[in-house]
Amino acid sequence: MEPDDPDWMRQSVMYAEAALEHYNAALVVEGGGGGGGKYELVRAIISGVIITCRAGYGHVNFIARAAASGGTTLRQEERLFFAEVRNHGEGWIPTCLRSLDDEADRVGGLAAGDDPPVEIPEITSPSRTDFCFSCNGEIKHPKDGASYHAGHSP
Repeated sequence: MEPDDPDWMRQSVMYAEAALEHYNAALVVEGGGGGGGKYELVRAIISGVIITCRAGYGHVNFIARAAASGGTTLRQEERLFFAEVRNHGEGWIPTCLRSLDDEADRVGGLAAGDDPPVEIPEITSPSRTDFCFSCNGEIKHPKDGASYHAGHSP
């Protein structure tokens, strides 16, 4: 979908909010999550949908920042995130949520139609799991493709 399409925006926001809601709820249950804080959505950037024989998934990039706490009014640093969410009945459950602050940890999807075309690894190459073949190059993914489930088959 195109970024100026209202349906695209609703989908992107829905995926991002589902991922952050789950992450923030886990912090409460786990008593702080090892020092990490809660995040709030600043804006959704782009998303895509992947339908597999087992489930529907969404991949989304979004910007979030640490939620203000304890009366703090300081502006928090904004961070780029990737999330994968899986459809579960009436909602979305995150299967991956990763910060992509480091450009060295990002790779775009390899769906057909990218310009210029990208070289796709051979079918027998183990590196195929490092790429998403369902998303185009605009959606940034973690280089560690094992961190998300959907999109590894062209």
